[in-house]
Amino acid sequence: MSSLEPDLGPLTLWRNGLLLTLLAWLLTSLFYHQAFDSSPRPQALREAFTQARLVAESKSPPIYPSLDALAMWPLDRLPLDVAIHLWFFLCVISLLFSIGLFALAAGIQLHDAAPLGIMMIIGFRYQPTVLDFWQGQFDLPVLALLCAAYLTGSRDRIYWLAACLAGAALMKPWMIGFFIYLLIRRRPLAFIWAIILYASVAAALLAKAGWHDWSRLPRMMLHLPNLDLNYGFANQSILGFARVHFGPNPAAEPWVDDPIVMYSVVAAGFLALLCGLWLACRRAPAARGDRARLLFGLVVASLLMALPYCRAAYFVFLLPVFWTLLTADGITAPVRAAGVAVYAVFTQSFDAPHTLATGWDTLLPSAFFFANVVLWMVLLAAIRRRRIA
Repeated sequence: MSSLEPDLGPLTLWRNGLLLTLLAWLLTSLFYHQAFDSSPRPQALREAFTQARLVAESKSPPIYPSLDALAMWPLDRLPLDVAIHLWFFLCVISLLFSIGLFALAAGIQLHDAAPLGIMMIIGFRYQPTVLDFWQGQFDLPVLALLCAAYLTGSRDRIYWLAACLAGAALMKPWMIGFFIYLLIRRRPLAFIWAIILYASVAAALLAKAGWHDWSRLPRMMLHLPNLDLNYGFANQSILGFARVHFGPNPAAEPWVDDPIVMYSVVAAGFLALLCGLWLACRRAPAARGDRARLLFGLVVASLLMALPYCRAAYFVFLLPVFWTLLTADGITAPVRAAGVAVYAVFTQSFDAPHTLATGWDTLLPSAFFFANVVLWMVLLAAIRRRRIA
């Protein structure tokens, strides 16, 4: 070993392991205080646990008890303080597990502590992480499953990738949209396999709930168009942005209250998403390494913009994108700088005004939406470049 090569002996690995353990402990402590100091109303978590129990017992929509509800409902049986601390522990373990899985996918090893430390800091110092904790949406455990999808995809185990995506969709039904990634990668058999897995388990869960619950489906479909109207600034998707700024809503005075303008903005947004995915699709079959991970991140960012209702906590699923942009070797400096700027937005909290917002005051509460749009453009540019690894 030359003097210029790093020392990869047991002592270096032990030091790096100890450093990362202490960093994880420090970040967990800071996250604990940030989370518990950011909301004086832990009763919101109790409501989330109760709702999970009702879903698990098929007493509340969706039409079948999702896997995340089945996993969460026991927390409703515990005293609130015990349930909250168990939930906190689950969130932290899920985040650390996500980091570990993504590190394996990216080929990051223990002797290189710097990118692992950066990934930890990004993951814990991230406002959607805090929001997910208090909203009790089970997003961090689902993030771990998506990172398993990154890992299986990086090793070209496409059917395991399909299984991970199907599992994520069984926890968050809107994630069935991630199946499009398999089509973009020209893997139709894996796409069919994901649908079969999803449909089989969903049918089993529905059988457990009772086939009569299919009667809920028409009512749910009729309710979906009104979701963006009900939540105002809480909806960070294209539909939510268009409704707040160009249609009737309870949160802000629209810039232009015209349904033609509103639907035109929505149509233009969806057309832009389709065109961007088509451009990315042209390089998809040959995508490997960081390019493949950024391509999957582009699908995630696109789906978040296309959702009828996108919570701010859902942006926790963009963490692997930032991990790639800020740690991968093949990322160019302008792309990395843009990634840092977008990440900085997601570290902040943008609360909706208590009174009716007017004029330019309507832009700041939509900061996560704008950040996602910029990130989407950065990802598309990075995927199209030839210099990325």
